[in-house]
Amino acid sequence: MSQKANYFKLGLFVIGAIAAGVIVLTIIGTGRFLQKRITIETYFNESVQGLDIGSKMKYRGVEVGQVTRISFTYVKYEQDRPMADRKRYVLVEAQIQPRLVGGRAAGDIASPESTAMEVEKGLRVKLAPQGAFVVFGITPSSPHTGYGYIKQCAPKGDAFVVDRFVEKPDLGTAQRFLAEGGYFWNSGIFVFRADRYLAELERHRPDVVKQVKLAMAAAQRDVDFVRPERDAFLAVPDDSIDRAVMERTRDAAVVPARFGWSDVGSWSALWTLGVKDELGNVSQGDVLARDSHGSYLRSEGRLIAAVGVENLVIIETSDALLVSTRERADDVKLAVEELKRSRRTEHAIHRRVYRPWGYYESIDAGERFQVKRLMVKPGARLSLQRHRRRAEHWVVVSGEAKVTRGDEELRLTANQSTYIPTGAKHRLENPGTEPLFVIEVQSGDYFGEDDIERFADDYHRT
Repeated sequence: MSQKANYFKLGLFVIGAIAAGVIVLTIIGTGRFLQKRITIETYFNESVQGLDIGSKMKYRGVEVGQVTRISFTYVKYEQDRPMADRKRYVLVEAQIQPRLVGGRAAGDIASPESTAMEVEKGLRVKLAPQGAFVVFGITPSSPHTGYGYIKQCAPKGDAFVVDRFVEKPDLGTAQRFLAEGGYFWNSGIFVFRADRYLAELERHRPDVVKQVKLAMAAAQRDVDFVRPERDAFLAVPDDSIDRAVMERTRDAAVVPARFGWSDVGSWSALWTLGVKDELGNVSQGDVLARDSHGSYLRSEGRLIAAVGVENLVIIETSDALLVSTRERADDVKLAVEELKRSRRTEHAIHRRVYRPWGYYESIDAGERFQVKRLMVKPGARLSLQRHRRRAEHWVVVSGEAKVTRGDEELRLTANQSTYIPTGAKHRLENPGTEPLFVIEVQSGDYFGEDDIERFADDYHRT
């Protein structure tokens, strides 16, 4: 086994970022970690036995490449067997086109090579013997108010002891940080041992650990899926790694990152990353810009005509229109807070709402009526249900519909329709191989989603 492979004998929790599209890498677990990058364009499981640099890689008996370098992933164990008898499997990353291994709610961007080098440095510098908590710090290029900051303290090898974490500052404070030096942007990319993380979490947030244990104690296992007990898991306190552990531990270290990075956390970040025209505008969709400079213009439907504007963000969607200066684009959260205070629904319910069976879009609504466009995926069906306060009219636009209405069963195709009386049990199904599109006209005195009484459902919502 090569020396590099030995670094992965630590149980690690690594959150990294890879570009090629926007790719995010997460490594979670305990035990031995190995991954080999090979010359194919997929991920697959392969036995850990015999993997090393230079070895031939086979998948389902076919040689698919030669191991060229060690990279990062997680080891999966067989389920429902004693640990001593379980076989280990490793998820192998492609060399040509990396794909998603795990998820993180951000869009950090960097090259695979530079990210791998930096994560390796974090492993060597701090993690191996000491069990420290490493965060990658980004050298600030501007007084950005949308990122958290990290204040460095005493140097330690290629890293620095963390003095403190600072929440997103105002502009004046961010300018002071930049002038003083010694501050990094918080990338949110961490490297630490799993056992150390759990120990610190137990120390600082025992309530989180206790509730997670309750959820996992009653978890159900379905092949490769682990489903925590729903109510217990929903009761787990909401907190971030930063607040729960990183800001409280005495063993945090920051490693200056050398890769390009953006969290793509605002519209202005998309302007920074976007392809600009000769006047510095980034446009997407149906956009007409005249004598406009340095703006981010995005249309998802209607035409945006921008004339003589500078440094604006204009976002058009079917739900709402956002207009802001680029400098204030991070403050969209203030508009969301106002929507909540006003008890509006735009921040939570969009015009297109996805469901397990497909989606529906609101087309029009008024006193005693509502119109929706439904798309039902091939082979999918809605629940068997009824409504107490509305009737429904269904018109098939395209595809084939199987309709249950009371004791009847109907087959409808394009340009055919049916009526569902108030109180009638009914169900809509797509028995075909193409998406089914239906126009639904609801009439009554109430149209809330809570006026649905389900009797049977493929998605366990009864």
